[in-house]
Formats: sequence, C-alpha cells, structure tokens
Amino acid sequence: MKNIFKKISFQTLLFSSVSFTVKNPLGTEDVSQIINQISGWLLRIGTPIITLMLLWGAFQIMSAGGDTEKITKGRRIVTWTIIAAVLLLSATGIIYIVRNLLGV
Repeated sequence: MKNIFKKISFQTLLFSSVSFTVKNPLGTEDVSQIINQISGWLLRIGTPIITLMLLWGAFQIMSAGGDTEKITKGRRIVTWTIIAAVLLLSATGIIYIVRNLLGV
C-alpha cells in the first residue's frame, strides 16, 4: 500500500512541473477567419457534388426512354440540385456582404 502512495506522489511531482501548449489546429485567431475557412470548405466540397448531381439528373432524364417516372425523378434531382447551388452561392454572398458591412 505504501508503494502505491509513493508511486502516486512521485508521479504527481514529476508531472506537476511539466507544462505544455496546445497548437491551434484551425490556424486562426478570430471568428471571421473561421467563418471564411468554413465557407471556403463548403464551396470546395459543394461545387463538385452539385456538378455530379446535375449530370446524374440529366443522365436519368436522357436515359428515361419515355418513362415518365424516370423523367420526373431526373427533373426532381436537377431541381433540388439547382436549389442547393443557389443556397450555397447565396450563403457565400451573404457572408461576403456582412463582412464588408462590418469592416472585417
């Protein structure tokens, strides 16, 4: 039992004098830089996804062969993809406008 206390007290003395710093993983100092990084990341990820979804919807429409169900499905994909693209671009634009208004 005494050995356990000796080990605990030794470890406490050993590690209490050790100090360390944690590097900021984001590499930013304020909120505006974090928002810029997030919006840039969303654009880099969203643009290829939007392109692929538009191509997939167009492919479904072209390969429908007169089947109205497949045409409707392809149109729905294209419609929702366009809505997503508008939302993505407008969000980026809103961030830009707010940054300019605040002078950040």
